[in-house]
Amino acid sequence: MDRGDFRSALSIEDAWKNRYSENTNRKVWAAKYTARHPNLVALELSSFKCGMDAPIYTVVEEIVENSGTPYFCFKDIDENKPAGSIKIRIETIGYFLRRYQERLAERKEKLAEVERRLAELEARLYRQYAGEAVGV
Repeated sequence: MDRGDFRSALSIEDAWKNRYSENTNRKVWAAKYTARHPNLVALELSSFKCGMDAPIYTVVEEIVENSGTPYFCFKDIDENKPAGSIKIRIETIGYFLRRYQERLAERKEKLAEVERRLAELEARLYRQYAGEAVGV
């Protein structure tokens, strides 16, 4: 915003200059919003793979995936048997969200271990240099 690339933090001008439809713009805005919030997951459901929104599928995917936010995109959900299709997709989402949560927990544990080791090293260095300062 400081450079003047777009008018507000809610603007999508930096990611999507075209104005195909209000729905297209909303999808791009939702992708940007989701990508900026750590407690959200992007879920895109569609009954078809083509149409007016087809040009933005890649834009939405790149915005969300570049942020590290989990992204689920399901097209043709009503192609055959929607109830079974949706059930499988929900199970898939649940599985991947559990795995994502496990990775976050592992990362948190690793970060805590690094911080613990760093504190030990700092304490050891402090004792070493404090001892040298007093002539021990």
